[in-house]
Amino acid sequence: MPKVRIYELAKKLNKHSKEILDELARIGIEGKTHTSGIEEDIAKRIEDAFSPKPP
Repeated sequence: MPKVRIYELAKKLNKHSKEILDELARIGIEGKTHTSGIEEDIAKRIEDAFSPKPP
């Protein structure tokens, strides 16, 4: 499965890498740096977490 770099995901979401790392830690994924790669399914979970929720 392809991996997504954390800094690339942060750029796509217009967030700081630290915010992505904090969210990863919140869902139980630790030990990553901004240059680490994460699986696409994890990246999708992060995108969903930062997406605006409908009212």
